[in-house]
Amino acid sequence: MTEIYVGVDTNILLNFGPVKELKWSTLFPGVTVVNLLISPTVQKEMDVQKDTAKGYVQKRAKDFQRMLTAAEDTEDYVYRFLQDALTVSIHFLAPVRKAELNNEVFDLDIDDSRIVAEYFHHQQKHEIVVHVLANDARTVRDGKLSGMQTRRPRGWDENRTEPVSDRERALASENEDLKRRLGARPQLEFKRMETLSQHPDITAALFDCNAYLASLAKALKEVARPRTIDSLVEEFGLQRGYQGRNFTLISSSGFELTPDQLQAYREDVDRFFHRFDIPIIEFLDRLQRLDRSYILDFDVHNIGSALEEFVFVDLELDDAGVFIEPEDLREAIDWGLSLPEEPRPTLKLRDFIPDNKMPADPGAWTIAASDARFRRYSLPSLLHGHADGCRVYVLPLIAGKDVKVLMTLKAKNLLEPVVRQVVMRPVMDVANNDLLDDYLFQRRVFLPDDQGKLLVRVISRAKQIRASENA
Repeated sequence: MTEIYVGVDTNILLNFGPVKELKWSTLFPGVTVVNLLISPTVQKEMDVQKDTAKGYVQKRAKDFQRMLTAAEDTEDYVYRFLQDALTVSIHFLAPVRKAELNNEVFDLDIDDSRIVAEYFHHQQKHEIVVHVLANDARTVRDGKLSGMQTRRPRGWDENRTEPVSDRERALASENEDLKRRLGARPQLEFKRMETLSQHPDITAALFDCNAYLASLAKALKEVARPRTIDSLVEEFGLQRGYQGRNFTLISSSGFELTPDQLQAYREDVDRFFHRFDIPIIEFLDRLQRLDRSYILDFDVHNIGSALEEFVFVDLELDDAGVFIEPEDLREAIDWGLSLPEEPRPTLKLRDFIPDNKMPADPGAWTIAASDARFRRYSLPSLLHGHADGCRVYVLPLIAGKDVKVLMTLKAKNLLEPVVRQVVMRPVMDVANNDLLDDYLFQRRVFLPDDQGKLLVRVISRAKQIRASENA
């Protein structure tokens, strides 16, 4: 039996489906017993939603209240049920006096922070490990700052389905039957619209930036493989000279390497392997250069029953930003991670062979029209039951300023366009190793191609190094 304790915030209980349908095995594979902890603050917020909210929020809050009432009839104030092979126990925690909570780590006047403080108190009191599962930024951040196991519900889809009456359900059934008789049709929607806006604050007191840089430096030495001096000499040969009393004569055929070339290459390699041996202020400057652009990901999903054709997504920016491509910033964002250029003899037949590399394959989405503040992406077709995603880069004209994006989805069989608005803004978050790894991985595209590819390998190896050191 594998048992786990999970403390949730109110967002989880309201926006990811009914409590009895939450997919615990998706987040915690192999677990057989889930102890779901409900803090006093979450209980209070759910009680408010029961009386003031509408639609699906009110319904879930009332369902929650019924479970709380049922738990009152038990000796331990726990509501239990089975979910497939899982045993789920909902523990409604007793109120805790404010004086008993840690007011140095948590801001007890803010509910999102107090929720974590209550789980932290329960963890210490009962000497257990409580996993904080939350979808509010403050709750997630305070959970990580306190050292608790904290995560977002990645792998769960939000479920904001409104409750329907029997009459509405009957009409929907008639509608579906009519659609089947009329024939299959496509149906498009935006499946995901996400701005990658978390910016790690490496100056935070709790983050050891020097240790992080040291792991990158060690990883660089292990994954980068510049040519050795011996292999270059073996391939091209070395010019030999006659050493006199006050002079050296070097024969110059032009088909061999010179000692000066090899010495310059040796110095370049040494500088290359020290690219991460830098002060924190220089690393901060590198990150700030990567911060210049906003990143927007969107997916279009065909949830219908037939192929859709001529799919278009129009993006319109307000006057606070312009569209860019990663290569537009690469000249200003060079981390020096390109392998040192290998020396070549003055004359070498290889230098005269043309480069016949094949161009990179384009993505599924193509740009059909574009100017500074408008861009149209097109997709020839989208099969039913499938989704296709696209990534867009936007440069704010004033650093840190919000940029609004109006998104319009159109297609051959779509009767009315689907319109959404997204606001892009940077969100500063306390740095940790995983957040910084993800951030560098997302923004590697702003580095020259070869540097971006090497950075991915360095990040991957640095993760392994830190894991082995902490084992």
